[in-house]
Amino acid sequence: MGAAGNYLYDVAALSPNDAWAVGEVHNQPPPSDPLALHWTGSAWKTQPAPALPKGNNQIFGIAGKGSDLWAFGQREKSGATVHPLALHHTASGWNVSKTPDPASGGESFFFGGTISGGTVWAVGGRGAGSRHALAERHTASGWKAVTVPDGAGCTATNELTAVVPIPGTKHLLAAGDCSPGPGNRTLVERRRRGAWHQVSSPTPDATGSFLTGVVAFSQTRAAAVGYRTPAGFRTLALIYH
Repeated sequence: MGAAGNYLYDVAALSPNDAWAVGEVHNQPPPSDPLALHWTGSAWKTQPAPALPKGNNQIFGIAGKGSDLWAFGQREKSGATVHPLALHHTASGWNVSKTPDPASGGESFFFGGTISGGTVWAVGGRGAGSRHALAERHTASGWKAVTVPDGAGCTATNELTAVVPIPGTKHLLAAGDCSPGPGNRTLVERRRRGAWHQVSSPTPDATGSFLTGVVAFSQTRAAAVGYRTPAGFRTLALIYH
């Protein structure tokens, strides 16, 4: 078996001499293995990922704060159902952190995550065809799925791809996409006062508008980026103020 391609999907810079990038090694023949690279200030070095059952095991997001480092993705055993995957880096290396799988049939997966205070958050999708948005949080007692609303009118698919803290608050901002059927809409959600709420966001192209990243500059300013598909792929950027 050989690697048909290596892909990096996200990066976390902890300091000028300490950064991590994550993705997948796409084997030929399949499946895929998680990929983690560590920047030590002079070179990138591959770091061993934990052993997982053979299947499409991929890392899509990473978040770090001080010595606390987490990675998020999906795991699959031999073409079976996809489950969420959370990895925690400690002094002994990367370890699997057991997460609940709230999908009632279908699949569950993480696309990204963040650290806010002492809580780790992961977001993605769950259910047949990622029908519902997914959010889970990790505290001292472990991981727990949290209720997060789907996009208004979006009964076909919902997924969140990125989440960040809002500076100066305990609030969070997440972005992704949802669909009522044909075509996808942008989806933005905010967590405040202990609950998630959808935030109105424009959909520049009804044939398909997707958000893949989000950043909050202050309590009143944020930006989200992604792509739209009117005819091929085009960039998409939204500003909140």
